[in-house]
Amino acid sequence: NPSSTLQPQSSINLKTIVQRSRNGSSKVNHKSEYFTFVTMKLSANIAACLLASISGCIAFTPASLSVPRSSRLFVEPATKPIIIGAGVGGLSAALALKAAGLEPVVLEQRSSERLFGGAGINCQALAIDAMNTLGVSTSTLEEAGQVIKKQSYYTTDGRHVCTLNKKGHGSTPGQIGLHRGRLVKVLLDECRARDIEVLMNHHVSTIDLDSSPDTIIVKSSIVANRVPSVIEGTMLVGADGLNSNIRKHYVTGNKNKDPQTYHGTTHYRGVCESFPTFLDGRTMVLSGGLEGVKAVVYPIGPDRKGLQTINWVLAVKEDEINEDRKTHADHIVKLLHANKVHLDFLDLESLITSTPQIQAWPMVDLDPLDTWTDDRIALLGDAAHGMLPVGSGGAMAALFDSLALKDAVEKSGDSPTRTILRTYEQMRYKEASLHQGSCRVQPAETIVQEVMDKFPLSTDEVPAEYEEKIRAIMSAVHNPKAFDPQEGVISADESDDDY
Repeated sequence: NPSSTLQPQSSINLKTIVQRSRNGSSKVNHKSEYFTFVTMKLSANIAACLLASISGCIAFTPASLSVPRSSRLFVEPATKPIIIGAGVGGLSAALALKAAGLEPVVLEQRSSERLFGGAGINCQALAIDAMNTLGVSTSTLEEAGQVIKKQSYYTTDGRHVCTLNKKGHGSTPGQIGLHRGRLVKVLLDECRARDIEVLMNHHVSTIDLDSSPDTIIVKSSIVANRVPSVIEGTMLVGADGLNSNIRKHYVTGNKNKDPQTYHGTTHYRGVCESFPTFLDGRTMVLSGGLEGVKAVVYPIGPDRKGLQTINWVLAVKEDEINEDRKTHADHIVKLLHANKVHLDFLDLESLITSTPQIQAWPMVDLDPLDTWTDDRIALLGDAAHGMLPVGSGGAMAALFDSLALKDAVEKSGDSPTRTILRTYEQMRYKEASLHQGSCRVQPAETIVQEVMDKFPLSTDEVPAEYEEKIRAIMSAVHNPKAFDPQEGVISADESDDDY
């Protein structure tokens, strides 16, 4: 599914995952290239009637005839950016471009049900600020999830290492935990409230850059009934996730079009509703370091009579994902016991076995690309700089991308589209690449691992200096603009090396 980020995988050898994606399991269909676009010069109704009457020909029905509420697709192409993908990046880009005076349209091949899937996600304070700028209020986000007031780190055997106070600034909380689907729905509702067209179940077959020097022509069809449509614009934003087809097929300036790196870890994830509240009901817990098993647990819903919706992740170093989803819970529980994972205040085994659906993601990110843009096309979010899920950095970076794109449009004057998109890339490329590097470093987990290596016994006390170390480094991670990579962070010139 090219419009998603990290998709759940099962029954797969992890070492083949990246290669499989590079072999093009979902390549763009170019068979429809020979159709002409003369009909686009006619009125929509006349064109549809003429094409339908020609025996043996396939009519590309204008989207206004095939999809409800689509008359806005026929605004001037010069004011209509086309966005591929309706995740956090695509929808936030639509809101940003609308605020800049344009009339974006979003194409998403998934259904709403699939779009709202996934598990938990965190909005850090800067991400909340970005959402506010896009018109989504803090209160709306709070109602969709749960304010997180503390973030606590523990060794695998449950010894406390550090607690961060997530106090935020002003009236903005430091962190809100919520279901990814609820975050996407908040953005989708805001788009629709602003009259932004978001077309679900639309599969993009061809992007035509050659028929007109000023217009991009996108052919798509509704997945359920294959009703085709044609949409014109002068800018295309590829927000179609880590496995982006836009990056692979239409951004030509990258030596490696799919520089995915697998990091030898599987994330088993789940959401458990109505689970007993732990600690104060507003704390995110991280137990473990870089080796073995790491548990991440936090609430994504309010405390209702001692019960909450809890999101959990178990990061496991392994060469293969458990083959049978039905046995995920048993597999994970065995790992907990083997690694002696224990928290006095939280029954992890009960949390896992009470979760109705457990999914597994291989931990894959991108090396920095040579470029995010190609003429009138730009990449955004995971398609441009897919990163490991540390502090929900991918969603935060996509929000920052959208605001930068808005600024580039507003400051462009009469500049051509390609200049606007290059300006956007220049505004974000270095910062996003360093953010990718900070997520790879996993600095807090590195410090916890040092504690476990130097003080391995469960009776050993953890020196207070480690708490200060984590506080210092995580303040930078949660504020990517201030991150100092020092040594070991990737650069575009080191795209073949993992560190």
